[in-house]
Amino acid sequence: MSEFPGEFIPEKLLYRGAEAELWLGTWLNMKVVLKKRIKKGYRVRELDDELIKSRTLKEASLLYEAKKAGIKAPYVLHVNPVKGWLIMTFVEGKSLTEVIQEENEELLSKVGRDIYLMHSSKIYHGDLTPSNIIVVNHEPYFIDFGLGEKVSDIEKFAEDLNVLQKSLQSKLGESYYKKWKAIVNGYITQGGETSREIIDRLNEINKRGRYKQRKKGE
Repeated sequence: MSEFPGEFIPEKLLYRGAEAELWLGTWLNMKVVLKKRIKKGYRVRELDDELIKSRTLKEASLLYEAKKAGIKAPYVLHVNPVKGWLIMTFVEGKSLTEVIQEENEELLSKVGRDIYLMHSSKIYHGDLTPSNIIVVNHEPYFIDFGLGEKVSDIEKFAEDLNVLQKSLQSKLGESYYKKWKAIVNGYITQGGETSREIIDRLNEINKRGRYKQRKKGE
């Protein structure tokens, strides 16, 4: 039984996590990324198989929905939910983490705009960190929807923003404010009143976090 899909030629392992491996390679003469979900020996086999199948299908569906919403993301080329295989186009660029210090407000505004397009399509990313935003020719591409889901709860969308905000704050320190403001401005410009409600909920989440920190310090 092959460990890779037919016609896929692996070049190198990009990432190995608890749930999946990412392989760079070629497939039908295209440069692609293969996401392989990892079987868990400690789980009941039937449950493990069902989880791998459902999560693979869900991620493929979210990528399709994101593209339909006008968000730049990898194209899904091949799905095998039984094996837990997902082959996507390779997005060749640098992560926002690598370039954010030098990026201008225009790019960051586009990031905010596209996050709102995602949320307005009821897509919760689930791991919205700068490393999952790839910059190609000053345009943001969003990758790794493995923890995402379709939701309608603005709390979840605010949580997405909170993850990005905290990640930027930890990487940039005090200089994060200007970068974050540009992202928020793009988000609000695209979404109007609805996006303001989500930003208000984000502010509530931040207040709850500060309150918990004060309680711990007492």
